[in-house]
Amino acid sequence: MFHILKILRSWRSRLLLAFIAGTAAAYAAGPDSPTRYQTLARGEYLTNQVAYCFNCHGERDWRRQSAPVVPGARGAAAETSVFGSPLRASDITPAGVAGWRDTDLMRALIRGVAPDGRRIHRRVDGVDYSHLTEADAAAIAAYLRAAPGRGGVGPGLRSAKPPSSPAPYRPKNNPQPADSIERGRYLVLTASCRACHGPGLDGGVSLETPAGRQVVSANLTPAANTWVGAVDRERFIAGFKMFANRAIAEKPMAAGAPNTPMPYAQYAGLTEADLGAIYDYLQIIEPIPNKTEGPRP
Repeated sequence: MFHILKILRSWRSRLLLAFIAGTAAAYAAGPDSPTRYQTLARGEYLTNQVAYCFNCHGERDWRRQSAPVVPGARGAAAETSVFGSPLRASDITPAGVAGWRDTDLMRALIRGVAPDGRRIHRRVDGVDYSHLTEADAAAIAAYLRAAPGRGGVGPGLRSAKPPSSPAPYRPKNNPQPADSIERGRYLVLTASCRACHGPGLDGGVSLETPAGRQVVSANLTPAANTWVGAVDRERFIAGFKMFANRAIAEKPMAAGAPNTPMPYAQYAGLTEADLGAIYDYLQIIEPIPNKTEGPRP
């Protein structure tokens, strides 16, 4: 009896039991059940619009504005040099994670640990999914199982030196919809905005596009001389929603014209409520004025 209790107290068992409690009913009800559909729909939204996993785990077409992912190349292993040195992303299509259970994918997202206990390489500051709720991690894992894309073109998820003692994952509650600022904070974290816009979200990070062009990220703080500080909530939302028009979002770029790594078309797919929540959160962070530029249109 003592050994059974000891096993149940282990962090691996707690994670497994939490996952079973949160998602087993959806699978048991069958692929066409409303619960299963809602889980996949949430995973699709998080993967494609919020976290936009395919921004790195896919090939981007730099001949078009904001470099959308090449159709059919979502989730496949790809190389990106936006952050300077080339990074090789893993294949996260069903083919690439065929040997991983959903709980393995959840653990990789939340803890950055592979099934064998080794740390997964993360070479980009600001990319961290340890804040994800269990429900959202499970939804992403479920969607990756069904996500279309070209798989089997590169290595699976790679790992490094084993951690000495992985910390247990502690369940988190979903942000309350009524708390717009908290939901905005959660979305900014999930979108890894700090990877490109810096720890303080005040921009100034040099990003590299093909042909060695350098792009400096924008200031997202609410200082008076920034775009976020100058526009109201409605204008902020409209600034992203305009890219829902594919003619605008995927406009062909003239030869040699500077492009942006900012995936506007992705964020145009966010709901107005979520875009508004992001705006509400950005309004309460520390304002850091731009040094050389005024608000952006």
